[in-house]
Amino acid sequence: MIFSPWSLLAVPALAVIFVTAVAGLNDVQIRDLRTLPRRGAIIELVLGICFLVTALASLNIAVVCLLGGNVLSWRGCVLMWSIAGIFGTFGTFAPWRRWLQREIREKP
Repeated sequence: MIFSPWSLLAVPALAVIFVTAVAGLNDVQIRDLRTLPRRGAIIELVLGICFLVTALASLNIAVVCLLGGNVLSWRGCVLMWSIAGIFGTFGTFAPWRRWLQREIREKP
């Protein structure tokens, strides 16, 4: 079996995308189904569906890459690392997120 190096290089990026999507899915809160007609609840529902689809797609691609599938070229690898960089920077697990929130609270 021949493994594609580009597909294998994309697996860590796909793991970052998966973890960030699952954490984002955890943040979506629809407390009561009776509140669905409100605009905010519909946005939360659509956002949750988007996070779920993103998590499932990244997990699926990562499993296929690990099983030897030649799914991604260098362009796909760069795209996955770009998306993972954006999610890692602005996502739930960004390390400086707490620092920014602390600075905003301290300013008058």
